[in-house]
Amino acid sequence: MTEIRENLDFSDALFLMRSKKKVARKSWNGKVTFLTLQSGRIIGTKIRKENAIRHFYWFYWRANQNDLLANDWYVVE
Repeated sequence: MTEIRENLDFSDALFLMRSKKKVARKSWNGKVTFLTLQSGRIIGTKIRKENAIRHFYWFYWRANQNDLLANDWYVVE
């Protein structure tokens, strides 16, 4: 059986985060690289590139209504 890894809703994304997967939304266009679950909190990361050096910035993520109702979640490999 093939695992569906895109066009997911938020409940699927949350289930996957609980399974140690990283998820994102197609509509974010790279603004947020991915979300993951750590210590019971959903956190996200942003990548900023300066002089070819990548800097990762972690932040606590809050869902909005659009995120909760969206069907464009996918697993980040």
